[in-house]
Amino acid sequence: MTAPAGSDAADPDVVDLLSRAYAALGVSGDDPETADTARRVAALYPLLFRGLDPAAVPRVSLSPHAGEGLVLVKDLPFYSMCAHHLLPFFGRAAVAYLPRGRVAGLGAIAEVVDYFAARPQLQERLVEQIADCLDEQLRPGGLIVHLQARHMCMEMRGAQKRALVEAVAARGALVHGRERDECLRRLPGGAMPAAP
Repeated sequence: MTAPAGSDAADPDVVDLLSRAYAALGVSGDDPETADTARRVAALYPLLFRGLDPAAVPRVSLSPHAGEGLVLVKDLPFYSMCAHHLLPFFGRAAVAYLPRGRVAGLGAIAEVVDYFAARPQLQERLVEQIADCLDEQLRPGGLIVHLQARHMCMEMRGAQKRALVEAVAARGALVHGRERDECLRRLPGGAMPAAP
C-alpha cells in the first residue's frame, strides 16, 4: 500500500484477487466497462487506506498563544470506508479546544481528520482516534471532536434508510460542565451532508 495519491500503479496480487472475486460474483472480465475494474480498484486502495501507515501520522504545527478563549474549527469535510462493508461514509468534522499556551495550525487539524479517516473505519472509533491524537500533540485545556456523517452501508443495505449519525469525543475541561454545553451549542446542527 505504498502507491502515491493519484497513481495508477496497482499491486498485481491485489488485482488478481479482485479479478477472481469479481468473476465469482458474475462480473464479466470480457465487458469493456469492467475489464479493467480490478486494476482500477487495486490502484485506488492505497489512496483510500493511506491512513494505515503508522509512519504517516501528521505532526501538528504549534504556535505560542497567550489567549484562553475557545478555538473552533468546523465544517471540515471528510470521507472514510466502513470497516464492516467497505462502503463509504462521509460528512463534516468539527474540532474545538481550549488553548493552553499554544494553538494548532489549522491545516494540521484537517490533516489529522483525513489521516484517521483514510482506513477501514467505524465513526465511533474515528472520533476517538482524532481526539487522542490532537489531545496528545496539542495538550489543550479541553477538547471536543464532533463528527456528522451519512453511511452508505445503512442507505444501500440493511435498513436502507438515510440518517445522520453523530459522534462526539471530549477530553479535559470539555468533558463536562458549562464550557462543554456552550461548545456543543456552537457545533453544527442536524443538516444532512450532501455527497462529497
